[in-house]
Amino acid sequence: MKRSSIKSILVITPLIIGLMSCKEMDLTFDQSNAFIAFQDTSGFISENATEAFTFGLYYASTSTGSVSVILEFDATGIDNPAVEGVDFNVKSSKTVSFDSELVQLVEIEVIDNDVRDKDKSIKIMITGDESTEIGMGGGINGTYMLTIVDDEHPLANWIGKYAVAADSYGDVLSGEADGAWDEEWDVTISPVNGDETKLDVVGIAFGDIPVTATVDLETMTITFPAGANTGSGYGYGPTLIWKGDFTNVEEADVVGSINADGTIAVDLITLYLPDYTFVWDSFNTTWTPAKKKVAGTMSPQIDKMNR
Repeated sequence: MKRSSIKSILVITPLIIGLMSCKEMDLTFDQSNAFIAFQDTSGFISENATEAFTFGLYYASTSTGSVSVILEFDATGIDNPAVEGVDFNVKSSKTVSFDSELVQLVEIEVIDNDVRDKDKSIKIMITGDESTEIGMGGGINGTYMLTIVDDEHPLANWIGKYAVAADSYGDVLSGEADGAWDEEWDVTISPVNGDETKLDVVGIAFGDIPVTATVDLETMTITFPAGANTGSGYGYGPTLIWKGDFTNVEEADVVGSINADGTIAVDLITLYLPDYTFVWDSFNTTWTPAKKKVAGTMSPQIDKMNR
């Protein structure tokens, strides 16, 4: 392989993302452009979680002058809404003040029950005076959807955020050192409304499109469908899931094993770029719940197109 540029996986601040993604926002940022937004648009927590759920808001500003907003909880349009005092409590204040810090965290604690009442959701909105814009240009990240996953849900043990260690087959087969092409993905697994045998997985191969996987609790397997589009995480258009070990690849389902402790193992997962008829790489992957992951540094993402 002829290696080309290495693209570092950076934790990009929400402010930069906002400036780059919103066409209506001038690239010259001053206080007139200041806004407050959620760091994410949604999150999931199990009904039986023993630790509080935390999500963040940020103040995109050129100063740390005092400003406050209020969080409102809205069930409008939600078929099975979570009810404050019944399904959850807000541990922190609903009034979020930015005095000397530009990021503030909100804590939610869930209330467990022994009733099979399915997953519940609540929409959280930021409200404030007209002096500070809510959300990035056009209101992006101005609302947050929290879903409380019923712990009686048959797949509750495998819902949440995962750190995926992807051990490359392609590096050694292309004459590189073992580990040179390894990758690490952060993925989120969420329930599929109306189907308790399926899970939506976002983040495979750095993508942003949900891949709907099927779980079989009798065989303790999880199946990713052939040709599922993970998004364009590598920057070369759609990235599809195929099966193979880099040298032998086919458009076929990929079946992994799931474990009672929440970990998942998926071998022979190949990422295929259809716009280039190009196999990016094949991996043997280990999925670990994020809260169990040992802290470490993210490996660089190697551009494998010019091998």
